[in-house]
Amino acid sequence: MARILFVITYNDRRNGIMDSESVRTGGIGVSGTDQSIIIAAEQLALHGHTCCIAGIFTKPGTVTRGVTFTDLSLTGAQRAFDILCVCSWYRDFESLPIDRTSVKAIWLLCQHWAVDAPAAVARFANACSVSKVVIIALSEWSRGEIRRLETGTAIKTNNEAGRHRYDVVDVVIPNGLMLDVVHMIEERSRIHKTMVFHAVWERGGHLAAAAFEALGWHTAAEGGAFHMYDYWGNKPNSAAVCCHGSTDKRTLLRTLAETEYFVYPSVLPNGSVHKDTFACVVAEACAMGVIVLAFPLGALKELYGDAVVWLDWPAGFVVPGNLAQACYQHCPELTSQAVVDGIVAKIRWLEERPDVKVAQRERAMAHARRAFDPAALGTLWNNLTAI
Repeated sequence: MARILFVITYNDRRNGIMDSESVRTGGIGVSGTDQSIIIAAEQLALHGHTCCIAGIFTKPGTVTRGVTFTDLSLTGAQRAFDILCVCSWYRDFESLPIDRTSVKAIWLLCQHWAVDAPAAVARFANACSVSKVVIIALSEWSRGEIRRLETGTAIKTNNEAGRHRYDVVDVVIPNGLMLDVVHMIEERSRIHKTMVFHAVWERGGHLAAAAFEALGWHTAAEGGAFHMYDYWGNKPNSAAVCCHGSTDKRTLLRTLAETEYFVYPSVLPNGSVHKDTFACVVAEACAMGVIVLAFPLGALKELYGDAVVWLDWPAGFVVPGNLAQACYQHCPELTSQAVVDGIVAKIRWLEERPDVKVAQRERAMAHARRAFDPAALGTLWNNLTAI
């Protein structure tokens, strides 16, 4: 059995101590990265591996669901690990107080489509004399783009002459859902004319709110509601939005269970396009039967197929040839009034077809709960230990 250390960085915007139970029912809100690492560690622990998560907003020595939590100094934790799993943006290897002679493999979890510091990965791999660097993509789109960007090559070509040679391989493992929390949510009646935005607000929350107001659902006569959850602490740009800040999965999923729509354009107010490698917010919404409307950006179309209602590009928008690629892009046309009008038209079309709405919900729920079952994905994570 392997000893595995997961390191989470850039999680300074949290509202309390993070562990397997607090993020489920203890009021603590986390990012998709936090959640996916916790699920992976829990599943590996069920397979008999020793798993430890190091990060900010953890209480050293806490053990929940077989996983030990500690800080970035590894306070109270062992120093010898066979496998080190870090996010693709991690670069602080030199400050990690780990026994380098014990590390046999490095796992790079690519929640983002780029590895920020391939040279730093290579230096640490050489210092530890590892045999494998495993790049973990969340989708085939992400793996394809990582290959196009030659990330693996960049890591391999940083090998120092005369030092240990290691292999670089890539695999695809999507993020999992906390299905135990999904199943604990009692069936609820959908509240008519409701929306939710539980992603980082700048990823299109302004467009969703504009559509909500254009529908007139914010008025007292219509009696609609728009709920916002944002672990970064952002505030909405609309008085029609009820801002709840950050919360745990049980509270969030209860809200999703009674909400009708999640509009997720993935476009920032300045026109920058966000391209998800997975989008936990979409998986959670689908799992709870929320109708998701989104542009087919990044890995979304591959991962969600007909579980999502796809938005049309606004009239006159010329789709850039590299829109399907992993790159930073600026498309101000995607923040226009025409986009809001398109969202409104799509929702009105659905509102006139209640049978279509029911079928869409059922299709989304079945897909998300099957495709992102943590137990099935846990087998893939366990298989990694043998690579």
